[in-house]
Amino acid sequence: ELLGPNYGLALMDREKCLWAEEGENLKLGVRVGDPVQPNTLAEHTLKSGQRQARVIPKEVRGVSYMGTGLPIRDEQGTVVGALLCVVGTDLQSEIQGIAKRIRESLTVINDEANSLAAEAQQLAGSATELCSKAETIRREMQSMEAVLQLIRDVAAMTRLLGLNAAIEAARAGDQGRG
Repeated sequence: ELLGPNYGLALMDREKCLWAEEGENLKLGVRVGDPVQPNTLAEHTLKSGQRQARVIPKEVRGVSYMGTGLPIRDEQGTVVGALLCVVGTDLQSEIQGIAKRIRESLTVINDEANSLAAEAQQLAGSATELCSKAETIRREMQSMEAVLQLIRDVAAMTRLLGLNAAIEAARAGDQGRG
């Protein structure tokens, strides 16, 4: 109960397992009487005579865990055994996986935000160019309006001159009749 369902404890002498207990969720398969296996936490602790700590990935034993091995010494200081404690790291692995996915998502969001900012900047440039062209068209229309006004004025004068010529012709005709 103290360690929860994700633990394992084992007491080893230099050759075999003397005692082992596992939590309900962490089954490593170490049994009393099992020999010390090569390249294990137990072997490294017994050979080095020093505290050992390792993170074991899920691929090795089907479950991820962190193990600690403590050497046990006799009165002369000789290593006679090891106490092994393992704690499951599934929750830690899951949190790390979630953190990794969050980082990846944030990278995608950042890339999209940068892309959106670039497109907004391009759109702003296009809007500025459009405003400039609209101003050019407005000025050209003002110029055309001035030309059209000149044409209207010339047409009005032409009508006035035509009317004046008709009046003069009629007057000349009246004077010629006598």
